[in-house]
Amino acid sequence: MCTTCGCYGQGERCASCRRRGRGWIPRWHWPWHTWFVTPSDSFSAQQLPAAGGRASPRGAVAGGAAETEPPAGQAGRQDAAGPVPHGGGADVEPGFTEIAPSSRRFALGWGELWRARELVLFLAWRDVRVRYRQTLLGALWAVLQPALLLGVFWLVVGRLQGAAAPVPYAVFALAGLVPWTFFAAAVSSAAGSVVASERLVTRVYFPRMAIPWGAVAAAAVDFACGVPLLVAVCAWHGTWPGWWAVALPGAVAGMLAAALGAGTCLAAANVAYRDVRYVLPFLLQIWMLATPAIYLPQAAAPGGFSWWWGLNPMQGLVMAFRGALLGLPVSWEAVGTSAAVSLVLLVGGSMYFRRVEEAFADVI
Repeated sequence: MCTTCGCYGQGERCASCRRRGRGWIPRWHWPWHTWFVTPSDSFSAQQLPAAGGRASPRGAVAGGAAETEPPAGQAGRQDAAGPVPHGGGADVEPGFTEIAPSSRRFALGWGELWRARELVLFLAWRDVRVRYRQTLLGALWAVLQPALLLGVFWLVVGRLQGAAAPVPYAVFALAGLVPWTFFAAAVSSAAGSVVASERLVTRVYFPRMAIPWGAVAAAAVDFACGVPLLVAVCAWHGTWPGWWAVALPGAVAGMLAAALGAGTCLAAANVAYRDVRYVLPFLLQIWMLATPAIYLPQAAAPGGFSWWWGLNPMQGLVMAFRGALLGLPVSWEAVGTSAAVSLVLLVGGSMYFRRVEEAFADVI
């Protein structure tokens, strides 16, 4: 039986699903590939049956429950049970998956998102394929974007601060542009991801937070493509990271948390207030000027504005990334503040998203 559409074709996917590319999710063959395999069909919200059972060809979702056919020995028991009452978790018979709102007021939804991690990877893979479809250079644009920005800022800013930079300005600026390009692309794509997936949101049940998180994961692929360019420029100028390079994963994790938090919050706000799509480009431009990505950190905050300048999560994270890569001195106070703000963004954005996601299908 086909595990994608529920028909009784041969194999795990029927011929129709194979032609349309439905249900195809990259499978890893390393020992940890089981982390990305879930026991449910994320597209029809029906739980895959245990040994002896089989899924219904049309996994109906009605009243918050998805129905599957029970094993042969339990058919009479399920028919006698009658319809599943809404919210009655204790009365749910085997063979049913009940979908109900969380009773926790401050739920983050990360557990449900982890169970749907395969869907997050599928959405990320879809975004990457769509982004570079019908382009001549394809994924090479992930490398050209920071390279073109580097050329512009080297001509404009490099002449002013290039002599004062502790390393060649091309290395200094690119070490800030690569993480900033990832953050800006992740937040921008995540903010419009839920509205762009209107047909998916209004037709099937799945953790809605998987949409913006998948958009951030797709931006992380571009970030991984831009890192070789940064390494090549460092090697060209003879700049090599020292033992501080062990801090790079921590800086990347902080930037990922900040992007997930800001993107998730803006994605939820964009559903109700479409003004977000017009404000966000202007906000990202100001955000970039407030982040020492292309200039020295000493020139970041004028006089009496340093107290709120430090609330910018990307300020300390870009400094940490550049310092770990190039062995430059870092203000640990700024890094700690940025890490704390990133964590607050992640938790607050997830809570806000979970609080308003129930109305997405009606508002969108």
